[in-house]
Amino acid sequence: MLKKPFVAGIPAIGIAPAITFVVILLTSACSSPPERSVDPFIGTDADGRTFPGATVPFGMIQLSPSNDYQKGHRFSGYHYQDKIIKGFAHTHLSGANGAALGDILLMPTVGEVDVRHGTDEDVMKSYRSEFRHRTERAAEGYYKVALDRYDIDVELTATERVGLHRYTFPDTTQANIIIDPTHHINEEVLETRINLVSNQEIRGFKYSKGRSGRRYVFFVATFSEPFSRSDILIRDSIPALTSDESGKNVKAFVTFDAKKSRPIEVKVALSFVSYRGALKNLEAEAEAKTFDEVREEARQKWANVLDQIEVESSDKARKLFYTSLYRASMGPNVFSDVDGRYRIEGKVFRSKNQLQYTNYSTWNTFRALHPLFNLTMPQRNADIVNSMVSRYSQAKVGLPNYEISGSQSNARVGDNAVPIIADAIIKDLPGIDQKNALKAMIHAANNDRRSRTIYGYNGLNYYTTIGYVPAQFNYSVSKAMEYAYHDWCIYKAASKMGKDRVANEFWQRSKTFVNYFNENKAYFWPKTVEGKWVDIEMADWEKLFEHYISGNIWGYSAFMPHAIKNLEYLLGGREDFIAWLDDIFQVRPDDEAGYIGRYGHGHGPSLQMPYLYVFAAQPWKTQSLVRQIMNDFYDDSPAGLISSDDYGQLSAWYVFNSLGFYPVCPGDNKYIFGSPSVKKAVLHLADSVQFVILAENNSNQNRFVQSVSLNGEILNRAYLYHDEILAGGELIFEMGPSPNTTWATDEALLPDAKAADKHHNEKGPLNFSTLPPYERLGKTIFFGKQHIQLQSQTPDSDIRYNLSGKRPTRKDTEYQKPIEIDRTTVLKAVAYSDSLPRSPIYRKQYFHSVTARKRTPIRVLENINAPAYGAERSVRQLFDLQLAEKYAADIAWMGWEGNDLDVLLDLRKKEKIKSVTFRYLVDTDEAIFPPRSVTIKGSIDQENFVRLGSRFDKQPKGDMDREIRTVTVTIKPRQSRYLHIVIKNAGDLPAWHSDRGNPAKLFIDEVMIDVYQ
Repeated sequence: MLKKPFVAGIPAIGIAPAITFVVILLTSACSSPPERSVDPFIGTDADGRTFPGATVPFGMIQLSPSNDYQKGHRFSGYHYQDKIIKGFAHTHLSGANGAALGDILLMPTVGEVDVRHGTDEDVMKSYRSEFRHRTERAAEGYYKVALDRYDIDVELTATERVGLHRYTFPDTTQANIIIDPTHHINEEVLETRINLVSNQEIRGFKYSKGRSGRRYVFFVATFSEPFSRSDILIRDSIPALTSDESGKNVKAFVTFDAKKSRPIEVKVALSFVSYRGALKNLEAEAEAKTFDEVREEARQKWANVLDQIEVESSDKARKLFYTSLYRASMGPNVFSDVDGRYRIEGKVFRSKNQLQYTNYSTWNTFRALHPLFNLTMPQRNADIVNSMVSRYSQAKVGLPNYEISGSQSNARVGDNAVPIIADAIIKDLPGIDQKNALKAMIHAANNDRRSRTIYGYNGLNYYTTIGYVPAQFNYSVSKAMEYAYHDWCIYKAASKMGKDRVANEFWQRSKTFVNYFNENKAYFWPKTVEGKWVDIEMADWEKLFEHYISGNIWGYSAFMPHAIKNLEYLLGGREDFIAWLDDIFQVRPDDEAGYIGRYGHGHGPSLQMPYLYVFAAQPWKTQSLVRQIMNDFYDDSPAGLISSDDYGQLSAWYVFNSLGFYPVCPGDNKYIFGSPSVKKAVLHLADSVQFVILAENNSNQNRFVQSVSLNGEILNRAYLYHDEILAGGELIFEMGPSPNTTWATDEALLPDAKAADKHHNEKGPLNFSTLPPYERLGKTIFFGKQHIQLQSQTPDSDIRYNLSGKRPTRKDTEYQKPIEIDRTTVLKAVAYSDSLPRSPIYRKQYFHSVTARKRTPIRVLENINAPAYGAERSVRQLFDLQLAEKYAADIAWMGWEGNDLDVLLDLRKKEKIKSVTFRYLVDTDEAIFPPRSVTIKGSIDQENFVRLGSRFDKQPKGDMDREIRTVTVTIKPRQSRYLHIVIKNAGDLPAWHSDRGNPAKLFIDEVMIDVYQ
């Protein structure tokens, strides 16, 4: 695809040519819809991460070719560059940013049975097969391919919960079907089971661990013909002794005489709850139906969704539109069985009157996908919202944040289900339990314990007190910018429900983004807990990445869709705002695909940026950008998506922009005009209402709006209200080849001009409490005496502290001068001011250690077991006075896999040892366990050692959250010069762990030795 640079300074035209882009109201019944053209292969190449297989709208089943995950590829199990097919699995994620699922794989073969899954590089030592794209065919609810190795034609279709296979074998008595529940996409299979129920039915399950947590998937498979042979194999080669076997690697095969019966049809029903659930799903949806009947039903289900919007355009544009609408309607996915049972975080629940859904990429889909559902499928989105709310009200796990297969992955940042729920409430979607929904949103907005370990602590307790997430927490700016907008969404929903107290609280919180605006940088910038700007350079992307995630500094500096007027004010006014935007869209720092200047179209927080020009009274720049993005970043080839579709978000963006408008701020009821690309569009809405668009003289050249009218009345505003669309009618755009620089520029008619909740000219800092005290110069590890200096960024604050470890209060010592300490000490302090509530508590532990002694530093005499992690820095880094962070990747950690830390130290002179303190990391997901024991021995002459102290730690009995622990071993008073420290590894991982039997890892950071002075 050609990447065209954004051209600044589009010339003003005095009188635009009168070329018209007309929208005509159809007053009579619609004629039959124009031919749809969906190509499921679009997005399967490059980085689109979609799959071509068979599914129905929002279905539990995504039956598609499935290969092993490769880093950067096959997130969906399929990549268009593949020439090998491993088999056909029943669950896949569409356009996901993380790899998961790939449940219950079937593969037809002929000849001698081989159940080894092997590799692509050695196909003949596996059941895999070569294929050619020219034999593939994919359409709505249907997929077909020929397996060249076996001369087998494969056809796939699906209901919501059942996948149907049809295999046409060559003339053979050895037509086989491999059933492999060990297949996965970047997961770890913990256990599998297969039960040969009869000569036409197989049941089984897969229990796995991965991005989707620990989860079960049960299946029941029935076959159209009896098997002539069947068997279960353990570890690929050991025949099972019974017809019901379980283990980590259990597979099965069945064989047919294809000379007597061709083709063979297989129905595979899934349940994430039980065999009974899978059987009920099969009976309800597919037991009495043929493959062709199900295929036709799937086609009709897609027609019901896709025909909600009729478009006429060029063949390419029509294909892109309907394929985008198709991808946008794949999920979230039905997750409950036909009897209402479903499993969340390992627990089974029953939903009586509503479907339950899963696979929520809420961090992105709130931006366009769910607003699209609000227009085209309001009842469906209401069901999805109720499903989300049930995670709070029924499952008690809180709103879903990147939930996959019923387990929270908490990927990304923010309370991402909040804008989806709030937007549905504000737009009056039917059947939502608004009272419970509001409670669920408030709970999410205050749940400071919820975080994804790779993104660090969510920082909510700081956000709700000092008004921002401090830079000490990863991706702090991204987190807080999302929080502020989501709080505004709660404010809007609470206001609509008449909950004024709640509305006011979240209105105040929604303004906290101002705390991040750095006037010197003209961007939203990370700030320390003390209120200081972090010292980083714009060119240092690696350093910036610590503060901005899945977007960039430019995207997040423009992400306050609820307060764009305030952004303009912060940047210095209209002219400076426009210059700031021009700079972002013109200056390109690298040559990555998917960028216009520094705008990245694959970055969720950036997707509303082209529309900011409308708010700045320059809508023609938005029109040009929108067309450029549609032309350059969407194509009808397999590589036609510039980035991962993220469960339909980029597709929904394309659908909206093809129609000519976009929901810049979900939670508001306005859609901002861009530049429509279709020739004709008819939206079939609820209650048989039609909203009709007809375009004449529309072309890529005629991309600029000259004027707009709605139902015969001229619109001098560049937006449309939600209710105006729902009421039906006609929208008329006049289009031309040059910009009309006077249309939609009236200050009183800009999108945020009449909003009663504008921020106007809010400016930071906006703190809800006194800023906490902090230490200015002190060292964490010291020897001798240490002076601690405290201060607070809140002027005239009163600091109180204690060294007792108790919670500080006003009754504690007032800080007036530096605090002197000469021993290991825990300091706690709090700041008070007259105008704000007290600050959060400042806590810090200071360690007195001879390792900080300058004149006679210790020596490391011997390290018996070299570390497996951090070896390049040697064991001396255990005494380098640098404390590691809560992540195994921090190079300050020293790690041993299966071995112990065994080190001999020379203190340089005889000392009376008081204690030995060290820090260790626990992260059971990464097999990092607490040490089993610690033993300290001392000697004066390096020959005769005496035990000085020891400690034994309890081992975890189940998964534990990542944490750092500090351990102190008190020493019997005794003179020693040499210390022999042995910290024992936990040994082999326990039976409950997924890596059971493999060696545990031991991660140690700083070792500190205190002595009597």
